[in-house]
Amino acid sequence: MIPTTYLLPLQIGSRARRCTKHYWYVVCLWLLCSPLVGQTATVELIYNTSNSPLPHNQANVLALSSNGSLWIGTEEGLAQLFGGQWQIYNTNNSGLTDDRVRSLALQGNTIFAGTFIGGLCLYDQATWKTYTTLTSGLPDNTVRGIAFNNNTQTVWLGTTGGLAVWQPADDVWTAYFVVSPSLSINNLNHLAFDAQYTAWIATLNAGLIAFDGEGFQSYKTNNSGIPDNSIERVMITPDGSKWLATTFHGLARLDIDEVWTIWDNTNSPLTANELTTVSRDPAGRLLIGSRTAGLFIADIDSGTWLHLDTTNSNLPNNRITQVIADSDSTLWVATHGGGIARIHYGDFPTALHIAPTPSKLNPILNIYPNPIANGTTLHLRIDTHKLPDTAPNIPTTAILYNLCGAEVARQTTNNLPTDWQLPALPQGLYYVCVATANGNMLRTPLFIGQ
Repeated sequence: MIPTTYLLPLQIGSRARRCTKHYWYVVCLWLLCSPLVGQTATVELIYNTSNSPLPHNQANVLALSSNGSLWIGTEEGLAQLFGGQWQIYNTNNSGLTDDRVRSLALQGNTIFAGTFIGGLCLYDQATWKTYTTLTSGLPDNTVRGIAFNNNTQTVWLGTTGGLAVWQPADDVWTAYFVVSPSLSINNLNHLAFDAQYTAWIATLNAGLIAFDGEGFQSYKTNNSGIPDNSIERVMITPDGSKWLATTFHGLARLDIDEVWTIWDNTNSPLTANELTTVSRDPAGRLLIGSRTAGLFIADIDSGTWLHLDTTNSNLPNNRITQVIADSDSTLWVATHGGGIARIHYGDFPTALHIAPTPSKLNPILNIYPNPIANGTTLHLRIDTHKLPDTAPNIPTTAILYNLCGAEVARQTTNNLPTDWQLPALPQGLYYVCVATANGNMLRTPLFIGQ
């Protein structure tokens, strides 16, 4: 049986219990069967092409100005909603070079719009400026991410052809494009800056990249606890944590101690792992959009979650593209085919679905890939400098347990890193436990897929 010291505490209500076999069965049934309760959110407004001037029901991105003006990037132009009045900008009536808007950002009164094939467009409420590969140092005309470095007064652009750093004052452009097994700076989806002005870049198929202006650091499934190499969006919270909406493997957090925590449909109220966006409301609650399962609002500290989709609300579409908050209790939600919606959720309920403690990857014991395909090779490595004492810490045995506490695989090893050819096992959540020579017990969850 798995030692009790290896088990994760499960947060139920306000008390933490140690999981026994009985509780694991209850939790698994509860995750699969129990609906969310106590929901108080209301879809107050829906704007689509049938009831408003919104140019297209595929709303890709949103931006909200300090005066309450809402900008919506769609497949057929850019819309501005302010005080109940609409203004539509497209290639026929403005300086917009492509109607398919993929990214938006506001700097003062100027809107920055990244397009599908038309480069970058700027509008300062009076004039338009455009930047393409033919007229600037932009490396590619598909601009998916826009961020401002207020320390260096530069604009950072994520494109399919690499990273561009633009200094508007001198109109100086610097482009970065790398494709290698260890680092790939292309197919960039989104980027954000932390308090030290390090750029954190979400990529398609190349994981998460950190760039401080001098050097790059890459986080991929083969060298870290990141669950997916495709990241749709990255958000940085005041405590320095990086939150990732991954394409196929749920929500991930990298904290300042380099510890990864994962929320997915095996350990949280997320009913789908294909996420599209993550942001925060002013109260610090997470706003999580999915590709197929609608919207999730999560208070991570209390473990309470609220779920909205087309079956339990008037949400116009389950494919969420972006969510932004304009107050403690009002959200604007962009959808892929249902236009945009305004949601009011009042005081956050206290009787919601209580999430179990998520899978927290051990900062000492690192395993990858995680999740892993059935019957393939697992890589284990250990950060010996993080062990709690100076006694000999040579690993002796690695054991794989299932959720019932039964041992399903074992390997004796004299040192880490090492490779472990896992046997064919049923899909599900397991625990890798490593015992060292001096008695240290290291445990990390592992999800085995099909």
